Amino acid sequence: MNGHTTPTDKGFDGCSGTHRTLGPAGDGRKRRADGDYEQAAVRVSLGAVVWFYMGTLVYPEQFVEIVSPYWINVFGLSYVAISMAILLSIHVWPANSPRRRIIAMVIDTGAISFCLYAGNELTAPLAIAYLWVIIGNGLRFGHRYVYLAALLGISGFGVVYRESWFWQEHGTFSATIVIMLLVAPAYMAILLQRLQSVMGQLSWQATHDALTGLYNRREFERRLQAILTRQDWTGEREHVVIFIDLDGFKAVNDTYGHATGDQVLRQISGILGGQLREGDTLARLGGDEFAAIAVDVTLKGGHEIAERIRQAVKHCRSTADGASFRLGASVGIVHFPAGQGHDLHALMNSADSACYEAKRGGRDRVEVAKPNALPGFHPHAIEPVSLAT
Repeated sequence: MNGHTTPTDKGFDGCSGTHRTLGPAGDGRKRRADGDYEQAAVRVSLGAVVWFYMGTLVYPEQFVEIVSPYWINVFGLSYVAISMAILLSIHVWPANSPRRRIIAMVIDTGAISFCLYAGNELTAPLAIAYLWVIIGNGLRFGHRYVYLAALLGISGFGVVYRESWFWQEHGTFSATIVIMLLVAPAYMAILLQRLQSVMGQLSWQATHDALTGLYNRREFERRLQAILTRQDWTGEREHVVIFIDLDGFKAVNDTYGHATGDQVLRQISGILGGQLREGDTLARLGGDEFAAIAVDVTLKGGHEIAERIRQAVKHCRSTADGASFRLGASVGIVHFPAGQGHDLHALMNSADSACYEAKRGGRDRVEVAKPNALPGFHPHAIEPVSLAT
């Protein structure tokens, strides 16, 4: 289950529940462009260009003194071939696959290590590029991969140092690179971890209600819009939007204060979540108004969920400052088949109107939006159901 549990508060008995949420909305939408496609293509093209340029046009004598042209061509072609293999593997493994990440890191480290092996006057810029590749690989995939990148970098440089007379003669320079490979990635990993933590908090705050921990109105509308625009869902799939307005909550706020009212709202959020199914979405729209999305449910099934919510709120007795009181819930529901191009705001207005009718009709009741309240809705497409309880 994706999401979180709703906090409960002491001082309110007879109430319990958990918050259940929907997984990432819009799973049927087109997958975002995979950045590894572009990077693999760059590896293929840039690798070929760099090796041709360095091996045949600029530094042939320096390379020949250390490595024969045969091995230069072998390594260059191997790098291009392996990069093409990565490009093909992208079609097999998902974007967040550790295999893809590790293979890319190993190839990049191996390639830059071989460049570093050339030494000579290219040493200084190559050393900077070496650190850039090592740290950059880790930063691409998260702070945990920074340590793996550092390990690969130290291993690669160890091989270079053992085989290269140039690096053996410049021990101070070599030691500096090793120290930087130890310190810089660790420092960057700490910074990245803190940044990810802050970004996670900001992301949570942008989608959740601070008081109850439920989704906020913006996230609720985003998830509902994702359901409405799914192209792979046909009219055979039915969903329900439920609006809940608490009855008697204003009296609690006026009598016992906003602090007690906040405790009641947190408690009620747990009650509401406990009546929903795994995969449903629950949100606080503001004040004492809540809303839920129940997917793959008929009108009758949605009415049963709404009735459970109403009964749960009604039978929850709250106490504060030696006094006890009960709340009620006016519930409005609107049922809609998928794939009929419903408008988000029209759908929410229909649910809100049904909730208002429930409150105007005596409170503590469930009201179903009329079929003609939604433009484009064809009631004959849905078999009539009995809402008797």
